[in-house]
Amino acid sequence: LRQRRRERVDDVVSESQNVVDAGDLKTAQQLLREARHADSSHTEAKALLDKVSRELRRQQVLPRVKEQIDKAREKLDAGRFQEAKAEAQAALQLDSTYQPAREMRAEVEGAVNRVREIDKKLRVSKQHVAEGSLTDADRQLDDVLALDPDNAQAQELRRQIREEVARREQRKQQAEAIRQARELWSQQRYAE
Repeated sequence: LRQRRRERVDDVVSESQNVVDAGDLKTAQQLLREARHADSSHTEAKALLDKVSRELRRQQVLPRVKEQIDKAREKLDAGRFQEAKAEAQAALQLDSTYQPAREMRAEVEGAVNRVREIDKKLRVSKQHVAEGSLTDADRQLDDVLALDPDNAQAQELRRQIREEVARREQRKQQAEAIRQARELWSQQRYAE
């Protein structure tokens, strides 16, 4: 009797595998539950039932995970990074194995790091401007604009630096003209 029950369970497990391969997970789950009821020690039936149940749960959760990823994308595109990160984390809490959710989290973290780097370089650039080191400030802005070519703050600071460089050049030329005039005056060469 035990041997016949074991053979019957083996047949049900085999049939369940075929049903799984055909994509009918609910039917496979029902068959495997019956097999487990008939022989609770059947390890293959237990393993396949666990696998099918996990996949069914994943399929039920998948629409919510995709919705969370869509929300994260919207918030990321709007520049609301902390909210985007929270949405990506929520998607991963629903299904930690879903690759698009992992990619979204990585993308959000990359955007947050990029913004931090831009802010840091802008602060350093402003500090260089305050210290009068315009060349160093401009180099920092090159880095900022490489990361974000449309950064309005960097573009405005660059414009200010260009204007200050032009003013310095003009003052330098004026000082040189005054120096030459003094030299000529001291030599009493008025015609030149």
